[in-house]
Amino acid sequence: MLDIKNFSHLNNETPNLNDSFFSINKKYKNNKKILIISGGSRNGNHLVTSILDGHPQLPTLPGEDKVLSSVFWNFFLNKKKILNDLKSNENYKAISKLSGEYFDKWKRISKKNISKIHLRRWAGNHPQNFVPLIEHPDQNFFNFEYKNYLRTLKVNFNIEIKNFNDLFINYLDAYSKLTRKKNDKLKFDYIYASSGLRRELYYLLKKGYNVKCIVPIRKFETFYFSKAYGRYKTVKVNYKLLKMIWPHWRNKTIDYLILKKMFPKKILLVKYEDLSNNNSKILKKICNFLDIKFDKSLNIKTFNNLNVKPNSSFSNKKIKNKNKFPSDQLPTEYYEIYKYVNKMSI
Repeated sequence: MLDIKNFSHLNNETPNLNDSFFSINKKYKNNKKILIISGGSRNGNHLVTSILDGHPQLPTLPGEDKVLSSVFWNFFLNKKKILNDLKSNENYKAISKLSGEYFDKWKRISKKNISKIHLRRWAGNHPQNFVPLIEHPDQNFFNFEYKNYLRTLKVNFNIEIKNFNDLFINYLDAYSKLTRKKNDKLKFDYIYASSGLRRELYYLLKKGYNVKCIVPIRKFETFYFSKAYGRYKTVKVNYKLLKMIWPHWRNKTIDYLILKKMFPKKILLVKYEDLSNNNSKILKKICNFLDIKFDKSLNIKTFNNLNVKPNSSFSNKKIKNKNKFPSDQLPTEYYEIYKYVNKMSI
């Protein structure tokens, strides 16, 4: 099962990684340390980021960003167009629009004029093909340094982008300016978060980038309800929904398990249930993985150092607490997959 041939996202919707733009056969020489948080959607990415947010040895995350996945996706869909965009005189504008897939997410947020629709549809509770601006429910603070971000983009991309290397680190440099933490003792140069970055992580680690990634994995029994309610506004368990939701958990979980097998020192798998229970042993293992000291801030969930509500699909806790997945409807394959999750996670 944990064979590269079963890596679903590497075998589908993936650009040619041997293309001159990616040059995967050439190792990338850069010592910038990058922390990435990326599990599958509704698996606890925001829980991880809210736990790590206040740690004094880590950079501050502005929020989830789509540039990395958008580059891969657009290169797969229309290589000619994205290369033309990247070679244009104002390529920084094209790059900034990838942050929201098709619009400049950080510009829209910095205006502090968030529509009622976006206020109701945070990252854990939005329909398909909708890019949220809000990370957590009832979030009403947007203290991002957009001007500094845009200024850095203009400076960094006042060049012809010939390959992925030119793009990625230069973008992370600008992205980090949105929420600068003035601390010379940071253990990582950059922090980045976006769900489902399996093909992108494979590429970065295969290429030799100095990346560490935390991957939360949730039990399917609760993932189902979170996904069903967040996307379809129902908590019913039926064959039609199960058929649509199961592959989201199955394929991504197997991909992350394969990545863990391939890059054991670079990928940390952590069970969502351990994180949600504030398991101190798990938090200490995360600190060891990141080579940071255990800090009391890990027990407080924040976003940009301000307290936040959980990124739940459910606005009504009564609905959430009534959900119980019928064990007789769990796919047989689930038990085999979760056996590996138990074995390979901390």
